Amino acid sequence: MKASNTSSTTAPKRSISCDQLTTKLKSLKSAYDRKQYLKFIARQREIQRDQEEKQIIQEKSQILQNSKKRFLSLIRGKDSELQFMKFRPLKKPLNILRMMHELKITDRIQPQIEEQSSPRVILPIPGQTLQYLTNQNSSTKKDLPIVQKQSSIYVPFNKTNQKKYIKVKDQTPQKSLIASQVQGNQLLSLARNGIVLPKATKVRLIRSNSQMDVPTEEFDDDSLASHTELMLESLYGTKIPKTENTQQQREKSVKPEYIKFQYQVQKLSDTLQIGFNLNLAEIDNYDLLLIQDQFNKSILNLTIKNRRLSLKIQNQEIQFQHQLIQNYRLNRILLSLGTDAHLVFGSQIVTSQLDNKFELKSNKLNITLGGFTGFFSKLDIKGVEQQEFKKLLDQEVKNQRYLQSEIAVEMAASIQYKQPFIVPLKTIQELEQWEPQPNFDILPIQKLRNIRRKNKQQVLLCHDMMGGYTEDSFNFGTQDQNSYRFHYFLHCDIFIYFSHHFITIPTIPYINVCHQYGVKILGTIITEGDSSQISNDLLNKSNADQLYKICEYYKFDGYLLNIETNVSNKQSVLDFSSYLSQRLQNINAILIYYDSLTKDGKLKWQSELNQENDDYFKASGYFFSDYHWNLDKLQNTARNAGDKQDKVFVGIDVWGRGQYGGGQENSYVALQEIKKNNLSVAFFGQAWTYESAINSKLQFIQQDQSFWQGKSIVRLFDKQRNTWSIDNNGGQGWKIIKENDQEIAICSFEWCVRSFLVDLQQVDSGKQGVVQFTAKVRGTGPMFNDPYLLAIELYDVNYICIGSISSFSSEITNKQININNVTKATQNWVEHSLSIPFNDQVRFIKFIELGKDAEFWAGHYGAQFTAENLALICYNQDRDLLKMIKPRTFYELPIQTYFNDAIGESCYIDGIKHKHPKGFYNNLNDFDLFMTYPTQKIAESSQNYELSLYFMEAWNGSSCLKIKGDIESKKQYILKLFKTDISTKSNLVLTINTKQFDKKQVSVQIVFKYQDKSRQAFKPTKVALNNGWDSVQFQISPQQQNIKGIYLVLENITNNSILIEGLLGGFGLYDDDQIEIMKQIGVDFKDPTRYVKNIQLKESLTNNYDLYIQLDFGQELEQLIKTVRIFNDKTWLGNQRSTYGYYSEVPFDGQELFVKIQLVLNNGHHIKSDSILPVIIYKDQVIHLD
Repeated sequence: MKASNTSSTTAPKRSISCDQLTTKLKSLKSAYDRKQYLKFIARQREIQRDQEEKQIIQEKSQILQNSKKRFLSLIRGKDSELQFMKFRPLKKPLNILRMMHELKITDRIQPQIEEQSSPRVILPIPGQTLQYLTNQNSSTKKDLPIVQKQSSIYVPFNKTNQKKYIKVKDQTPQKSLIASQVQGNQLLSLARNGIVLPKATKVRLIRSNSQMDVPTEEFDDDSLASHTELMLESLYGTKIPKTENTQQQREKSVKPEYIKFQYQVQKLSDTLQIGFNLNLAEIDNYDLLLIQDQFNKSILNLTIKNRRLSLKIQNQEIQFQHQLIQNYRLNRILLSLGTDAHLVFGSQIVTSQLDNKFELKSNKLNITLGGFTGFFSKLDIKGVEQQEFKKLLDQEVKNQRYLQSEIAVEMAASIQYKQPFIVPLKTIQELEQWEPQPNFDILPIQKLRNIRRKNKQQVLLCHDMMGGYTEDSFNFGTQDQNSYRFHYFLHCDIFIYFSHHFITIPTIPYINVCHQYGVKILGTIITEGDSSQISNDLLNKSNADQLYKICEYYKFDGYLLNIETNVSNKQSVLDFSSYLSQRLQNINAILIYYDSLTKDGKLKWQSELNQENDDYFKASGYFFSDYHWNLDKLQNTARNAGDKQDKVFVGIDVWGRGQYGGGQENSYVALQEIKKNNLSVAFFGQAWTYESAINSKLQFIQQDQSFWQGKSIVRLFDKQRNTWSIDNNGGQGWKIIKENDQEIAICSFEWCVRSFLVDLQQVDSGKQGVVQFTAKVRGTGPMFNDPYLLAIELYDVNYICIGSISSFSSEITNKQININNVTKATQNWVEHSLSIPFNDQVRFIKFIELGKDAEFWAGHYGAQFTAENLALICYNQDRDLLKMIKPRTFYELPIQTYFNDAIGESCYIDGIKHKHPKGFYNNLNDFDLFMTYPTQKIAESSQNYELSLYFMEAWNGSSCLKIKGDIESKKQYILKLFKTDISTKSNLVLTINTKQFDKKQVSVQIVFKYQDKSRQAFKPTKVALNNGWDSVQFQISPQQQNIKGIYLVLENITNNSILIEGLLGGFGLYDDDQIEIMKQIGVDFKDPTRYVKNIQLKESLTNNYDLYIQLDFGQELEQLIKTVRIFNDKTWLGNQRSTYGYYSEVPFDGQELFVKIQLVLNNGHHIKSDSILPVIIYKDQVIHLD
């Protein structure tokens, strides 16, 4: 209901009755008046109908949007079983079905022929999704009537249709789906088949629909709102488990689900044949198929053990020694049981003798499927006469051979599905059986750059975050809006990708990114638990050879060896370490031994290098000390390391668990002592700055800067302890709700204002620094454009305003804020960060939130506020870790960066804003944020400039650098960009991309520092305006000395002090040698179709299509590629840093699709997409679903 009063001309809320109309007409004297009144009534009724229809549409839209939000929150879970499903970013909920099928089934494969080498989909989608959406109650509805119709396919449960329903309920020890009888091979094709599920907590009713071949369900009012969400709710229970701190804890919350149904064999005979198709999403030890008689007595149990089928029958267990089952591939399997057990798989027959002849006494069977992650289809159980038995086996072999040959032939003409992420090896058997799969794996293309440290004290990061293999796993990016980024790769030498899996293989995006920065990236070998068996099994040359092959294949740089069990033979550890280390040296890789074992093979951490573990150090070549050291142990380590101190890494647990100095923001205490002893340092769990932030990207960045840059932070506001001052409670006042454990404040239909005042006399802080206020804001539907304002005001001791800043403008004034200058909210959360300098004149700090409802509706439908944080940020040089560990040095060209954090609501390409087709841009492969000296002081000035990441604009990517500060007349800011040691005799080309630097006030120059410490300034030779950005180019003649440093100089050329607030969006430096290499290779930027090995457009289950691209650049060009951008004509689809790409939900008009491939080289060179010749896909080339 609207809060405003209705006028006399407003349409009546109820239709006028016939009696009222008659009375009114009689009271009117003339025919003209009566005619006009009837027109008025008709017009008012038409307006009323339009309002009601508009109201219904708005409600449907609101429900649909809420549905999408709930759906996205569902698939963005961190559950290990969800990860194989979430690699493809989704925009429409129905896409999940396409993805599930593309991953796991090939249900259209006939016994005689394989029509497509990549999986195809047969699952139709019900057309009544929107009708169903309108039938669900929504917690966000406004107080308006809704006219709805009951969908015909979502009927309520009652006595007349109860036979159509299948009950689902919890059972012990497993959850079952009791289905109606299924005759022959007409197995009910449920979308939930074979998915590993958490245990559901409520009973559901599932109705099978033969026309759709999909189960449909009835849910209560709290259910998800779209059909696909209904399916996923069926798959994953009533609620997805919340993310736990470790993967082990997450896995404990997941229990397998089994689907049980009755099956009737058409005839009994001497031999029983069981045939089925199996497509697994993960390889592990799984239950597969359990067959029982009608009294639930077990007949046979088929499982997967060590990637091979295992049969338990008549108290006999048979392990078939056939070729290994491969994940994400069709595995056609036929099992024949009679006198012997015959398995036909991979066009081979494997026979095992049975102790007793198999006999099936009843044709009524209970079948249980499940326990595995994948899809099971084409189940056929039948009796076979003895005279037909051999013939059928031979025919099955021929069919499987034909199928394999067809796949092999079509591989050249069809893009096979490639696994979009790397998975760890969990068992010794997986290690022993591992083999390269180049047709199935996506491999990194970035080679290790020559960026090295001049001093010997190295810096290692052991990246242990949330169990590993989170959103960084996915090669095509994700839709997560708050992902971890490490911003200081130029200060790091070695990056260990750590998890608690047996063999941790680093993810492809991290391999690409680390090599881009010249950082070695290592995997992890870890053995844990009470038993020493896995450690003893690991320690042989054969497994060392396998580990070497894995490292070489995936192009990473070695391993951390972490044996955390007792071992029976110390010498086996030494032999294994020495042999593996020597092998790894052949590919410039290393092995680091973690401090765990004593000299007699017992598990006992020493927290120092001593006689107990020195032999392991010598065998591997590198040593990683435990974290529980003290100063005495530290000195012992330095003494025992001798001249190899740079190869001994002393651990700092950033979480502070038993750490000297306390860790966390006091980690600098431990680092200072390590540096004094000339040892290398290993930071363990540096993502603490992310994991301890409260789900806020800006607060993560703030906390990360505090940890690494010495920006001490004093938090001034805590919702749990501090209370808002309510300055105005307009309308019905503020309303506080909770959503995902976050407190949200919602405004009403008139201005709601609240504030919080801080007295700095009560705060222990520095005399100057920055006040920073962050908060998230969104609107409430249906219009969402609710007005709001965030602001900071600074007051002196007399409570006179001496400074203010608001979300309306970044300009700092000395006046109180103007309530008329407001910002409009949007449907999505927008995170604001307001910063204003403070000094010793500031006594009080006040931060303010105000807003109201744009629609002026009764209730609470205005702007929403959450995640508020107010902090004082002061710089403390003693806490600056980056200054202590120093950056590394560039020894080669090119040097190129877009300062791209690669996560944001938009992606900019040459200054033009592009919305990601899936709604959010997050692709670790694109990350290239080079920040060498983020805390460098302004030359010739007592103040610090503020150098920060800026996400509201970018040159290429999601972010750029923002440089802000007051500068006096004729003074300079000197920003040291890169530390270098470059010798070149060629001409140099240097480009920067800047914005908002007024040429009448600021001079922009580049300065080189040389070997003799002299400096030379260069002025631009060319400035071009490009989409609001200045592309500034410097042509530099050959240099006689090595270039030791590169600086950006900003000079105030006016006669007054000015505020500089500009953007730096890109930097590139290359020489004529790079140009010559490009010419020799013949890079074709304009017609990249020559690099297309294959391209396919496949029909999706929705109205859109999926695009697959396979490229072949050749080895020389591949090493020059920075990224590949894909366009649908002028619409950007995404980026890839590999020769394989997948783009879902591509719009297609049914005639032609123009695919443009934009090559971006590692020196930044590319051409505009408008100039690129496209690959044209015509309608007769589209692969349609049958």
